[in-house]
Amino acid sequence: MQTKPHDARQAGRSLRATLAVRGWLFAALAAGWLLACAGPSASTTDAARASTATETAEPADTPPADAPTSPATETTEPASREPITAPSPGQWEEAIRAFEAADAAAPPPSGANLFLGSSSIRLWDLRADFEGFACVQRGFGGSEVADSVRYASRIALPYEPRVIVFYAGDNDIANGKDPERVLADFRELVELVHRALPDTRIVFISIKPSVQRWALAESMRRANELVRALAERDPAVEFVDVWPAMLGADGRPRAEYFMEDGLHLSRDGYRAWAELVRPWLAR
Repeated sequence: MQTKPHDARQAGRSLRATLAVRGWLFAALAAGWLLACAGPSASTTDAARASTATETAEPADTPPADAPTSPATETTEPASREPITAPSPGQWEEAIRAFEAADAAAPPPSGANLFLGSSSIRLWDLRADFEGFACVQRGFGGSEVADSVRYASRIALPYEPRVIVFYAGDNDIANGKDPERVLADFRELVELVHRALPDTRIVFISIKPSVQRWALAESMRRANELVRALAERDPAVEFVDVWPAMLGADGRPRAEYFMEDGLHLSRDGYRAWAELVRPWLAR
């Protein structure tokens, strides 16, 4: 069958169109393959990285909300023993001047029994516990042994007492002084009295055991033993040990002998002391 010219031309155009379409498809496929091999563009990668960083990174100076915080550096003293500020040398000047003013208004009798020392002396009802004895009371609360040495020339030696009943050392240990220092300060007081008043006897009441300061009991025992040894060598010094009377069956301080603070003596506590001290005043 003979092909008409018109039909031949139409078939040629169709073939060329088909080939063109195939060429475009091939070119498109080739271009896609090249892009896939080359990987994402730099701008696409940077954007992806930025997005990832924004989603996962925490600010450098802000910890996560549930992260534990580090404790602050500890700068305080250990809680086991809270430090106590020792009295300054001039702390008692007002009290000493008050004693001197009282002396000027009504001079104490010479040859009396002088009670000297810290608050355990200041709070003692001497009239009730030492009826019939001439007593001079010169206690200033919170003082240490060295304070009585410092002021002895003003509130002790001028009275020329026959006996000095002395209590201190309790605050010394509580303020951090060691037993040897307590002994050294008391020895200084003894030597001072011996030089000025060679006939005066000194009665040292042992540092008491107390509820409040029971943790310091061993240091107090050591100080007492040192003073006891001094008294055994010096006939003018007497050591009165209050520990046996102040400890209960459990070996601890008897609560009824103390005020509510567990440190200062109650009336019962002072009565117990008076029974121990009175014989030394009667000699």
